[in-house]
Amino acid sequence: LASKSEHAYVQSVRNPSELLCYPTESRLRILATAKIRVNKSQAKIFKCRARSDWTLIRGIRTFSGSDLPICALSVLVLPEYSGVAEKLSSIKKPVFQAIADTYGESIQKVSVDFSSSLIDEALSELLGIEIGTAVLRVRRQYVGNSGKIFEISVTDHVESNFNFSFEFSRGWETNPDWSED
Repeated sequence: LASKSEHAYVQSVRNPSELLCYPTESRLRILATAKIRVNKSQAKIFKCRARSDWTLIRGIRTFSGSDLPICALSVLVLPEYSGVAEKLSSIKKPVFQAIADTYGESIQKVSVDFSSSLIDEALSELLGIEIGTAVLRVRRQYVGNSGKIFEISVTDHVESNFNFSFEFSRGWETNPDWSED
């Protein structure tokens, strides 16, 4: 049995909104919403099953009072949660939080992937950068009460407008088998 706890670095996350949250002075502008059946190309981007049905929400996040893009956003939500799209432009909550508030969904797990990608023509125009420019792509998958993925988001961030930082605090961690007996 361990009689002494060991030092550990701990990042406290009390809520999924603390994962990669956007500045409070940013805003999301919805550009389009459509019911889709995911094709093979989309399945690779979203890492989901081809021929599955989703609602696709596309938008751009900018700083309030500016057209400077932070990122382009593509979100898949389950069809039963498609009504959330109408609310997104008028609220300052992440999509998953709007789904939780509206439909009573509870986030059980969040997976986050980082990768680089090259911008295509459509995103080039939207983000104001040259075709083929590298961007940071962040993909998040949210798993709900039923163990099923209810939201998948892909954001493409202009490298010059993006900074990601973690802050860790020193904490104490004990062996899970430790007891005072």
